[in-house]
Amino acid sequence: MSGIHSVETLQSMGFGLVKWDGITPRPILDCKGRIIAGRPKHENYTEACRDMYDKSMEVGESRQIKHHQSKLPPSRRGNFPAYNVGLSYGKGQKRPQRLKNEKNVKSVQNVASFQSATFLAWAPKLNRHYKVYLDKIYECLDLTARPNFARSVYPCCAFNFGGNVWTFKHRDSPNVAYGMCAITALWRSWRSWHSNGLVV
Repeated sequence: MSGIHSVETLQSMGFGLVKWDGITPRPILDCKGRIIAGRPKHENYTEACRDMYDKSMEVGESRQIKHHQSKLPPSRRGNFPAYNVGLSYGKGQKRPQRLKNEKNVKSVQNVASFQSATFLAWAPKLNRHYKVYLDKIYECLDLTARPNFARSVYPCCAFNFGGNVWTFKHRDSPNVAYGMCAITALWRSWRSWHSNGLVV
């Protein structure tokens, strides 16, 4: 099954509708073991997501991003510009190094903190594994600003720009094969979550 379908179409195909506000703790796994974690209840998290959305749209619409994207071949992730921050090792680099990081944006810090906390709740041993080995890397490289974000174990982050972003099937082969990525979908208005924010 591919494409975008309405709730009515999916129900006619035999799918059941599970109502969830996305906040009340409820462990949900999809058929491939991916975790649907929801979001915190605090209103400041909603504001953080709105602020991140506004900033992402602003950067994504900038001439600089569009000019840069026009010179690149289609990405394996999708037809949209992306901006990477944090610790990177690839593209011919001889050693890991830090990319430019917008870590001082408070809304980004809030979302990154929740992502890492969710990772810790669902996979505490793997989270600890990340921290132990990343600390060794940071110490060896003598990087000044060690964590990517103050309360996040993840060493890098990608911002995908566009009003309707969804990825192609792809593999991030340089990543830890048994690791976990945290994905946060941003939207300006949360009023229509029951009809627009559906996961199949």
